[in-house]
Amino acid sequence: MCRNLRKLLAGCMMVLLLAGCAAQQAPTAQLLTQAQQDQRQRKMIQVAQDDLERTTNALQSCSVIYARDEAIFCNGLDGYVLQRLDVSNGDVVKEGQTLAWFAVNEDPRMLESLENAVQAAEYAFQAAKEAAERAVTAAQTALDAAATGSTQEKICRIRLEQAKTAAASVSDAAVQQARGALADYQAAVEGKPIVAPFDGKVESLLRMDGEQVTSATEFCRIYTHDQIFLRADGVNEVAYRYGAQVKISRAGKYFCDGTVISSMEVYGVVNGTVIVQPDPDADAQVLEDSNMGLTMNAVRMHLQAVLLLPKAAVRQDAGEYFVYLYENDTLCRRYVQIGAEGKNSQGETCLQILNGVKAGDWVIVD
Repeated sequence: MCRNLRKLLAGCMMVLLLAGCAAQQAPTAQLLTQAQQDQRQRKMIQVAQDDLERTTNALQSCSVIYARDEAIFCNGLDGYVLQRLDVSNGDVVKEGQTLAWFAVNEDPRMLESLENAVQAAEYAFQAAKEAAERAVTAAQTALDAAATGSTQEKICRIRLEQAKTAAASVSDAAVQQARGALADYQAAVEGKPIVAPFDGKVESLLRMDGEQVTSATEFCRIYTHDQIFLRADGVNEVAYRYGAQVKISRAGKYFCDGTVISSMEVYGVVNGTVIVQPDPDADAQVLEDSNMGLTMNAVRMHLQAVLLLPKAAVRQDAGEYFVYLYENDTLCRRYVQIGAEGKNSQGETCLQILNGVKAGDWVIVD
């Protein structure tokens, strides 16, 4: 009886001991599972190939300019009045196309005066011509009547030459001048156009109905609309040399790339000017419509298709750089050699990885 009781008690003790062990193992297993989940939930990223760029820190304000941009004046139209306007602001025009028609308001009294001046000049010319012809005839008659070889004959011959010279000098210049004035007035009344000097777009068009203009009156502005450039003034950074690549931003956001096509020696010069040509794929119309808030900065470095990692993924220990590489379901420390620092195509700060990892490897980013 006692022996059986002891066996029963021993069995109970074993059951309790096994239950206690199981209770201790359950939390441990849960902790291990949680640790594995945490490890799987850590932020990871793959080593990728991408372009790396480094730009200047300061942004240069810039404005849109055009290959050709001219003010169109009313040259040769002094006293003329706008009769017809053939274009509007924003119209695209071709070289030689009529923009507007100007004319002088007709004045009947002016027309009559000019016609009378022509008639008077014609009468005066005709009278002078007839008088000269009569003088020649009279001199010839006197010469015919003079005795041959006499002194009188010599005198008559001289007078005849003088009469002929006077007749030849009778000019219709006054007639031509009067006729020219009349023709000019008639042409002014008929009017003449202002035409486009080149292909472009019309802007700043002024209506001047009923107002007389002068050669100094600006009628409109025409600029080349098919190609635009950007101009930055006050540049003193040598990075904006000829041929340099730049990043163009609009309203604080990257818009397109560009190339410096004109640059003076700007290093140390506070008023240097550079001209930039946007990439052909850039939407010129958007830049033209957004002339405000345009900035650019020069690209100091550009590396293509290099291994990149976010800067936060690379750690340092005693001057050595390393990453936590996730490989075969295990995290391990992997030492790497870094190169340049810059921004990738997404604008994120990254480090170039020269060796230690390869494209597609997964690393921890914390």
